[in-house]
Amino acid sequence: MKLRKGDILCVRSRHIVGWFIRWATKGKVDHIAHYLGRNLIIETRFGTGVVITQLDTLKKCKVYIARVKKATKKDIETVSEWLYEQVGERYDGIQILTMLWHRIANTLHRRTYADPRDLDVCSSLLAEAWTRQGFDFNEYIHTNNMSPNDIYTSKIVDIKGELYE
Repeated sequence: MKLRKGDILCVRSRHIVGWFIRWATKGKVDHIAHYLGRNLIIETRFGTGVVITQLDTLKKCKVYIARVKKATKKDIETVSEWLYEQVGERYDGIQILTMLWHRIANTLHRRTYADPRDLDVCSSLLAEAWTRQGFDFNEYIHTNNMSPNDIYTSKIVDIKGELYE
């Protein structure tokens, strides 16, 4: 499958953090990235924040290609520019611990006051970028609460296949 600028890369990684995110969000994917073209992606990285990296960093992962339905070249350009402006922003790893605590507390039937998806992570960053252009992945979930799986299963995206089949 040939990638296009603006494609959303829905990632199922092999590492323990990825497994934990899928477990905590009950999802199929645990990471989201935005394809810029020329083998470059914008993503959030644990400990470093919003970064531009090589597409090859995802080679050992299962990567599904998603495209936002009805997005124009102008929409894609605007989303890409906004995401580019976010490069260097902080990504706080404590959010992963918050997600863990919430899932454990729910398993033990204890009430918690934080939504496990109330995190500033890869999916909320991408959801914010597209919402600014009028594309809402899920009208019932605020962009700050968007999980990678919420984007992957959204009705506004088409899953085009796997990147590394």
